Amino acid sequence: MRIRFTEASVLVAALIMSGATVAAESAAGAVEFHVRPDGVEPFASSDASVRPGLGKPGRPQWATGGIEPGYWLSTDGSATRPFATLYQAQLAVRELLRTKGMPEGGIRVVVHGGVYRPAQTLEFVPEDSGTPDKPVVYAAAPGEKPIVSGGLPITAWRKLTAATPGLPAAAVGNVWAAAAPEIGAATLDFRQLYVNGAKAVRARTPNGDGFHRMVEWDLVNRQAIVDSKDVAEWRNLKRVEMVLQQSWVISFLRIESISVEGAKARITFQDSERDLAFSHPYPWPRNTDPYFFANALEFLDQPGEWYLDYKAGLVYYWPRAGEDMAKAEVAAPRLETLVRIEGSADRPVHDIQFKGLSFEDSTWLRPTQAGLVPLQAGQYFAQPGYRIQGGTPKDPMLDNLGWTARPPAAVYLAGASRIVFERCNFRNTASAALDFHHQSSQNQIVGCVFRGIGGNGVQIGRFSEQGLEAHLPYRVADERELSLNDRVANSYFRDCGNEDWGSTAIAAGFPRGLAIEHNEIVAMPYSGISVGWGWTPQENAMRDNKILYNRIHQYMERMGDGGGIYVLSNQTPSEIRGNYVFDLRHSPVGDPSAMIYLDEGSSGFLVKDNLTETNVFFRNRNGEGNRWENTGTEGPAALKGAPGSEGAAGLEPAFLDLLQ
Repeated sequence: MRIRFTEASVLVAALIMSGATVAAESAAGAVEFHVRPDGVEPFASSDASVRPGLGKPGRPQWATGGIEPGYWLSTDGSATRPFATLYQAQLAVRELLRTKGMPEGGIRVVVHGGVYRPAQTLEFVPEDSGTPDKPVVYAAAPGEKPIVSGGLPITAWRKLTAATPGLPAAAVGNVWAAAAPEIGAATLDFRQLYVNGAKAVRARTPNGDGFHRMVEWDLVNRQAIVDSKDVAEWRNLKRVEMVLQQSWVISFLRIESISVEGAKARITFQDSERDLAFSHPYPWPRNTDPYFFANALEFLDQPGEWYLDYKAGLVYYWPRAGEDMAKAEVAAPRLETLVRIEGSADRPVHDIQFKGLSFEDSTWLRPTQAGLVPLQAGQYFAQPGYRIQGGTPKDPMLDNLGWTARPPAAVYLAGASRIVFERCNFRNTASAALDFHHQSSQNQIVGCVFRGIGGNGVQIGRFSEQGLEAHLPYRVADERELSLNDRVANSYFRDCGNEDWGSTAIAAGFPRGLAIEHNEIVAMPYSGISVGWGWTPQENAMRDNKILYNRIHQYMERMGDGGGIYVLSNQTPSEIRGNYVFDLRHSPVGDPSAMIYLDEGSSGFLVKDNLTETNVFFRNRNGEGNRWENTGTEGPAALKGAPGSEGAAGLEPAFLDLLQ
């Protein structure tokens, strides 16, 4: 859910009255508001004069020039009487800017430690903007850890000591159950469960990293054929998913029916993934494709697994060693987007900084509601793709067409400039963590940590959403539509793509002037950095992108056909320099991958002074103007130095604490 605040802010202005200064004001004229989870809630004002009566508003008075607590704000946001919600603080900032302008010393919102659970997306609009020399700052209080969570807690767990239909016998006496959260009269549906901050495993078979293997594909009848001993008569069959791995993507396919024919079983999928899974030519279906089944009570047979019985409104969980369910903090995600910052090319949101905040527990239900068949880098098929013959006049080698959609993010930004995320934490998201979409310019991510991210850690610029065929070059008449001169620097990415394994730490579509520098990327199922879209050597919106001094390792743990650094299409001129790439893993699907990979249409790249563990580089149908210099095992040895040492790739000295 989300709401727009423009109309609400007009009402608040009518309900705010003056008489004393609301927030601490320094000698330099800086205004400071405070927020604390146990602060004064909205609508809690004891001042009857500001309460609206029937048919009339409260009585705003502006005589002294201060912003006074109205019926909505309820308090002044001072250190002794802080707001309870970020929305209250945002409205106080907005009305101060609107009625009095930017104070001489700027505006700072001090966010104190604790968990904030907004009921809807917090939306920033142009009226919330600062100025280039006086940005509005939302910062963690010194030494405190505020968390903005899209999740709901699950409490009152009880151990199951008697047999339960569908629950494996071995689980009786080990599994606990609790009532699932409700939104209105409906059970909250969710695909992730977090216990003490750690992601639990949605009940699956085989367990762990095990897979079944396909027997064959029936392309005519659009059915998957598997070994009959790998299936059974599961309860709630239409909630069961086949999770299928195909080279560089993983698909979530909801099961419609299973029919057993001797040693084989035919699986029919639900729509729309039945069409999507059997129409796209790449990655191609193979009879040995690995897969597992997920989301049945019958699969809950080992510690760390969980299952939501949606119809019964119950959550089942088998605790890991050391977990006490009487004390455990258990959360299920509710909000898809926690924060949305959106303006337009003509009226952007600008000059806002977020410092030291954590954004956690976002949801995404597309796989549950419609299945999920990705194309690449988290972008998924919106319509069936298909194969063509003879190519196109500008690309005679093109042999397929496809249309994709963009996955959501916990924090989304569009129509915004000079927005800064500094030393923020992003954790436990169902899809992407942070998205700089279109009309995005001079925004920065500096010193942030991304852990346990379901999709891309960061996604930047348009891909091929909004009806653009995936192989067409993206061009615009108004350059303000682009991602321009955005920057990702000195940030730590670990365990991104843990839901959609085909995602990356940093994924950019058609950016211009993007700088990705001095980041550490580790424990990735697929590529570390992916920049470019379109698979075309034709001129497009991209150029002047730089991938510099990143340390990328322990990647390609699950998928195939990727690289530590992977690029696509014409980006003349662009640069890959000073990176250290090592510890390339071997995917279970067996498809080879590379240290640095220039895929279809890659043009205009200077690949210089990179150090790699092996000389494994892919160049697939490249365009013109690529230059390779001093890159490989004989690249600059200093790049391999300890993080923070002189000349080393990865985090710079001031950010080494992120590794702790």
